[in-house]
Amino acid sequence: MLRTWHDYNKYSIFYMCRQIISNRMMLNGIQFRRNNRPFTPSLEIQDSVNEHWEHFIVNFVKQVISFGFAMVTIMEDSAGRKYPDTVDPHLVDLSVTVEDNYRTYNVHSTEIDPE
Repeated sequence: MLRTWHDYNKYSIFYMCRQIISNRMMLNGIQFRRNNRPFTPSLEIQDSVNEHWEHFIVNFVKQVISFGFAMVTIMEDSAGRKYPDTVDPHLVDLSVTVEDNYRTYNVHSTEIDPE
């Protein structure tokens, strides 16, 4: 997994792919909907989206291109807002078990709590 991550960061073709995908995803911004109708969230939520989610989307796309999946954890900022963040591949040891076409991902780490 770390070799794949190293290759991803080494070759510029992956960077270009990530830029194209991320830019297309964020082209119109993030739209909020409730009951299938657009709505404007509170300023606190808008600030959280601007501060955390755009960074998360870029890192999420990086991991999906590299590994085919992304490792995500839920963080909490100083204002008490929860937001997703990707887990740095250097912090975990991941093993995959395949039985009867069912994949199980086992995460081990001494740096972070895998739960």
